[in-house]
Amino acid sequence: MIGTLNKMRTEAGASVQYFLRVGEQELHLNPLLGHTLTLTHTGNIFCDACGRKTKKSYSQGHCYPCMKKLARCDMCIMKPETCHYAQGTCREPEWGEQFCMTDHIVYLANTSG
Repeated sequence: MIGTLNKMRTEAGASVQYFLRVGEQELHLNPLLGHTLTLTHTGNIFCDACGRKTKKSYSQGHCYPCMKKLARCDMCIMKPETCHYAQGTCREPEWGEQFCMTDHIVYLANTSG
């Protein structure tokens, strides 16, 4: 397979299934457990949103212009208390409705005892 890597997709079930997205294809990783997998980095970086070649990536794989204009790159993704959707200033309200205004699962763990 040859292509740009994207975030891994998962499917929950009796056991979690992992899929590595390579360009337009997906590689099911579970059957490859215990086998050798070789990845070769070409040195090229492409924006996850517009596909433009860029020297640096910002906000999980975006070029600088996309990082500045896309709602998915807002700080509210990491800090929900900074969400400004209710004020009507979300840069992509449809995106916010699909991804922000949904039920979220919060995992809490007491690791100190």
